[in-house]
Amino acid sequence: VEDPQTPLRVLLRGLQGPIEVGGNTFAGEMPNFGNKLTDEELAEIVTYIRTSWGNEASEVSPEDVAGVRDSLADAPARPWNGGAELEAARAP
Repeated sequence: VEDPQTPLRVLLRGLQGPIEVGGNTFAGEMPNFGNKLTDEELAEIVTYIRTSWGNEASEVSPEDVAGVRDSLADAPARPWNGGAELEAARAP
């Protein structure tokens, strides 16, 4: 994923229901880690994913995580209901 906001938003709020990734549809649940992990820990996780297994995306900073966390402050504290809701609420 080129944009780190999507994985950060999923980790911060969780996800349930169908999501399409790379042309494949997955249906499952991703727990909410927003209240369990710090901005630094979440940045390390997403950076690892973005720079491992042949991925060559940029690193994510704790400040990036804080910005996404702040953007979700007024959102319901529940998992995203599938990829369609996640995409519809995407920050401009």
